[in-house]
Amino acid sequence: MGYRSEVAVVIKKEVYETFVNGFSEKDKQDIASLIKYAEEYQNEYAVLLNWQDIKWYPDYEDVRAVMSSLDNLSGDDYFFVRIGDDSDDTEMLGSWWDNTFDLSVQRSVHFSKC
Repeated sequence: MGYRSEVAVVIKKEVYETFVNGFSEKDKQDIASLIKYAEEYQNEYAVLLNWQDIKWYPDYEDVRAVMSSLDNLSGDDYFFVRIGDDSDDTEMLGSWWDNTFDLSVQRSVHFSKC
């Protein structure tokens, strides 16, 4: 079964090709193999990729290629969020806070009255 996360990244359309190409042909293949499992949304400004219930391990080659390619972008060009199974496991990278998909992390408390 393993540890699972929900991962989403929104990337400005003008740098999306730079992201998917990575640093090498191998990176490009690894990134493409991971993207095929994502829900993908696009508008005229950005592309949003969302993986639900995924093993997002940093030592996996495809995850490493995605993260390296994001590191190559300016922080203003993307916003990345990963929420792990553990309640205190949240990772956010990039600084495109006002992205066109309003990607953000929201926490709330829910209960029902008995």
